[in-house]
Amino acid sequence: MGEISLPAAQAIVYSTLAVFLGIGLYGGRRTGNSKSDFLGTGQTQGALPLGLNFLATSVGTWILFSLPEIATIAGLMGVFAYSIACVLPLLVFAYLGPIIRRQNPDGFSLVAFILTRFGRGLHVMYCLVIIVYMALFLTSEFTGIGSILALLADIESPVPVVVIAVVTTIYTAYGGLQSSIFTDAIQAALSAVMIVLAGITIATSVRFDSQAVQDSGLLNSTKLGWELMYIMPAAVTFANMYHQGFWQRTFAARDDRTLLNSSIIGSVTTLPVLILIGVTGLIAVWAGTWKEPQPGYNAFFTLFKVLPTWVVGLTIILSVSLVCCSIDTLQCALVSSVSELFQNRLSIWWCRVITVTINAPTLYLSLAQIDILQLFLVADLLACATILPVVLGLVPQSRRYFRGWEALCGSIGGLLSVIAFGALYYGNIEAGIKLLYLSDGLYVDDESVLGAFLVAPSGSILTTVIACAIRMVTGER
Repeated sequence: MGEISLPAAQAIVYSTLAVFLGIGLYGGRRTGNSKSDFLGTGQTQGALPLGLNFLATSVGTWILFSLPEIATIAGLMGVFAYSIACVLPLLVFAYLGPIIRRQNPDGFSLVAFILTRFGRGLHVMYCLVIIVYMALFLTSEFTGIGSILALLADIESPVPVVVIAVVTTIYTAYGGLQSSIFTDAIQAALSAVMIVLAGITIATSVRFDSQAVQDSGLLNSTKLGWELMYIMPAAVTFANMYHQGFWQRTFAARDDRTLLNSSIIGSVTTLPVLILIGVTGLIAVWAGTWKEPQPGYNAFFTLFKVLPTWVVGLTIILSVSLVCCSIDTLQCALVSSVSELFQNRLSIWWCRVITVTINAPTLYLSLAQIDILQLFLVADLLACATILPVVLGLVPQSRRYFRGWEALCGSIGGLLSVIAFGALYYGNIEAGIKLLYLSDGLYVDDESVLGAFLVAPSGSILTTVIACAIRMVTGER
C-alpha cells in the first residue's frame, strides 16, 4: 500500500491551506465594508467562473464516500442515478433562476421571493429550515475531511480540521461571497484535474479480470437501480432548492444567458467527475480490495492498498481542495440565510461575527461523529414534502388562488402524506412515523422509500389544492 508519513501529510495539508488562504484574501480584496458585496456579487459573474462555481458547490468530500458506496450496492445504475441527480439541479436553477431574479431583482436567494410572495410567517419557517440544512451540510464536510485524513495518513487529531475551519473563516469573514466565488473557481478546476489524474492512475495501476466483473453483477440492471433513477434525482433536486449557495450563484450571473451557459458548463464538468469517483467503487469490488462486510463508504480508500504513494499525497490535496470548496460556500450561505432571517437588517460586522461563530457548533457535532448521512436522508425527504408549494408560487396566476396559508398547509400535508402512506404500507402508524425519518436507510428491499419519495411531493400538491379549494368555496379573501 502507498503510505505517507504523518509529517509529510501534515505538510501537504497546511501548505495547501496556506495557498488557499492567500487566494481567498486576494479574491475578497474589493469587498471592504460593503454588505451588498459581502453577501452577494450583483449580476457580475461570467459563464466560466460561475460554471466552475456550480461544480464546486455540487461536490465536496462526501463524493469520496457516497458515490463509491452506492456503486457497491446498486452498481453502475446507482452511480449514474446519483451523478445525474447532482447535475439535474443545475438545469433547474437555469430555468427557475431567471423567473425569481425578475421578481426580486435586488435579492440573492429564494427566501427573498418567499417573503414578498407569501409573507413573513412562511419566510421565517423556510429561513430556519435552510439554516438547519446548511449547518448539517457544513457538519458533514468537517466530519468527512476528518475521516479522510484518518484513513489516508492516520491523522486522528482534530487539529487539521480546526485549522481548515479557521483558514476558510478568515477569508470568508474578510471577503464574503466575493472570496468564496473567486477561490471556488480555482479550487474546482484544480479538483477536476486531480480527479482525472487519479482516475487514470487507478485505471492503469489496479488489476482485475473479466470474470470478477461478471460475477459481481454490478453492471446488471436491478430493481433498486431503477428505483434510484427516480429517488436520487427527486431527493437531490428538491433538497438543493434549500441550498443557499446555489441561489447566491444563480443571482450572481451577469444575465439569463450567462446563467444558462454557466449551468451547462457546471453540468458537463460535474457529471464526468462524479461518475469517475463512483466507478472507483466498482473497481474496488472487482479488484478485491473491498469485500463485504466492509462498509461501502470506505470502498474508494481500499484502493490505496495497490496504488503508489504519490497518489495518497495527491488525494490529500484533492480532499483539502474539495472541503474548502464546500466549506467556504456553506459559511457564506449560512451567513446569508441568517441575514435573510432578519430581513437583511444586520450590519456587515454582525455578518462577520456570524461567519466566525457558526463554525463552533458544527465543528462540535462533527467531532461527536453523528450519523450525518442519515440526517441528510431525512432532510431530502422533508424537502420533497415542502418545497413544491413555494415553486408553484412562481406561477403568476397562482396569486389569485393561494397565499402563505395554503403553502403552509401544502408543506404540512406533504409530511403527513408520508406518514399516511407508511401506515397503510406497513399496517401501523408507528411504522409510518418511522418512514418519515427513514429509519431503515435508503437502500431497502421493499418499495417503502420509493413510495415515500413519490407520495411526499404529490401529497404536498394535493393538500395545497384542497386548501385553495376550501378558501374559494368559503369565500374567504
